[in-house]
Amino acid sequence: MELAWWELKGTRSAPIIEPSFWENPRVSPDAKKVLASKSDPLTHSGDLWIIDAAQKTATAITHDSPFGGVLGVWSPDGRRVALAGALGGAFESIFIQASDGSRTPLPSPDPRNDYVPMDWSPDGTALLYWEADNQNQIGRYSIYPLAGNSKPYPVFGKLTSNVPDARFSPDGNGLPSARTSQDVRRCTSRHLEARAPQCKFRPKVAKMCAGCRTENTCSTWQQTIRW
Repeated sequence: MELAWWELKGTRSAPIIEPSFWENPRVSPDAKKVLASKSDPLTHSGDLWIIDAAQKTATAITHDSPFGGVLGVWSPDGRRVALAGALGGAFESIFIQASDGSRTPLPSPDPRNDYVPMDWSPDGTALLYWEADNQNQIGRYSIYPLAGNSKPYPVFGKLTSNVPDARFSPDGNGLPSARTSQDVRRCTSRHLEARAPQCKFRPKVAKMCAGCRTENTCSTWQQTIRW
């Protein structure tokens, strides 16, 4: 894969690094670096790298080369990375790695499942992650609080297939979701506030409704990722 900048109008710049088996690129908050997985197609293993877009150099930040490789997401300040891989175990778990290379594991709610970080909240207090239930071949998105004593909690119901991606909205109050209008008391513009007592969402874990037709009407929720 070749990594290069693309302008929104469609123009393409020169590659920022030599072509290789790059995957899952994530641009740093200051837009100067790219976090990307680099895999070996023969062994199906790999590590996580940071690419300096200006210098066109790449530095590995993991050296474990687990089967399935390693992928990661930036913290909002760009000083840490949440990464996942089968590092020291048979299943993928989440670790927080600092710029000095030190690594802190996040306890997996179920050690038989795989966990992959999808995004870091803009305020730095939580991770959105995907949990793959290996026993039942299903999965779900959940929130992992990084402050206080709060425990991880799901934001959507279990899904029968792997959803490609999900992210926090820029204000940190939005996520794609799948609920019915009866769980919602108010819909404004493109975000919903979950105020109904029976709603399973936590306050401010918001929800995008692609079926909104008027300011106060929510007709349908979409199962697919839409923003």
